[in-house]
Amino acid sequence: MQRRTLNQADIEILILLTAILFGGLFRLIPSSLAGFPVNDGGMFYSMIVDLQANHYALPEFTTYNDLSIPFAYPPLGFYLGAFLSSLFNIAPEALLTWLPGILSTLCVPAIFVLAKEIFKDGLKAAVAALFFAVTPHMSTWLSMGGGLTRSLGTFFMLLTITFVYRLYNEKTPPRWTILWVILFAGLTILSHTESAVFAVAISFYILLWKLRSWDGVRKGALVSVGVFILASPWLGAVLSRHGIEPFLSALQTGGHSLDSILRIININAITGERYLDLLGAVGVLGFILLIARGQFFIPLLLVVIQIAQPRSAHTIGNIPLALAGAFFIIEILIPNPKLARAFLAVTLPFILMNNLHSGFLLSNSRVSADELNAMEWIDHNLPEGSTFLVINGETAGECDA
Repeated sequence: MQRRTLNQADIEILILLTAILFGGLFRLIPSSLAGFPVNDGGMFYSMIVDLQANHYALPEFTTYNDLSIPFAYPPLGFYLGAFLSSLFNIAPEALLTWLPGILSTLCVPAIFVLAKEIFKDGLKAAVAALFFAVTPHMSTWLSMGGGLTRSLGTFFMLLTITFVYRLYNEKTPPRWTILWVILFAGLTILSHTESAVFAVAISFYILLWKLRSWDGVRKGALVSVGVFILASPWLGAVLSRHGIEPFLSALQTGGHSLDSILRIININAITGERYLDLLGAVGVLGFILLIARGQFFIPLLLVVIQIAQPRSAHTIGNIPLALAGAFFIIEILIPNPKLARAFLAVTLPFILMNNLHSGFLLSNSRVSADELNAMEWIDHNLPEGSTFLVINGETAGECDA
């Protein structure tokens, strides 16, 4: 029996499957070690329970901390959590433990589809997916409790960008392309505010980069109208109850400042590597190579992301970084087998240690058993409606959310 030689398509599939496997492993390690939602997500738990208690009608306020906070957050993630909780009789805290990591893992094949659309090269796309999958920051920030909405928004944002690129890059895109753009853009808006901002900014950047005629402007107008119609039931409900103030408040948290663009040079903040910043270095080399070859789309994409929303640019910046890193690996390392083997021998141990260490540290950012016991005692022994101050030594206010 003859052994079949692997062709490029086989290699692409193997790399992509490896990316999904290890990407999923690294994204689920923190929750599996903690056995509880990590870092944040308390308000999201309350909002899921609020939806269930209100029979899935959108509540006017969330009961979180009895602060009468408007229920103005994009609700798709909460509806997904509430529906799965009711359908399969799963506790909401269990969903917040595991679902963010699962949704975050779906972003790995999503970036493969985006990279293949941009590069028109399946091998580069598979390597970009692997690069993205093993970047520590992408294995943590989207996988913690609050990642329920962040990961869902990032997933739909990646699909939105993919179909926007196809819509403007191809002279005669498939007739259904514009409908896919409308669907995924609408779902992005309904999932996460920052993801929506990035989707709009990157889509506008693609339009400017690829615009060939007024027909492109017409397509953009059709997409805008379609997305507005899709998101209008939620937008209308929030605006009628609370006005525009919740949206204005959300837009003021982007971290815009005159020096924010300078943060783009801190590649370590993008990758989240705790030891040698090897992935960041490879990404930077990829940017340099792209610029040297006159291919500016991917490097400028990082700038667009930084300008659009500096607060979370270090997360979404991993998209162009993965694309640039894959470009460098395929164009420079792969043609030189000795160099490629040396690169793998050096980087693989560090990638493994970086991700395991990051996952272990994140798993410690959880509500401890003693804290849970204290809350249970309070629930059983204090009158309903009692208020008290929780002091836990955490200096970052958002970590109490």
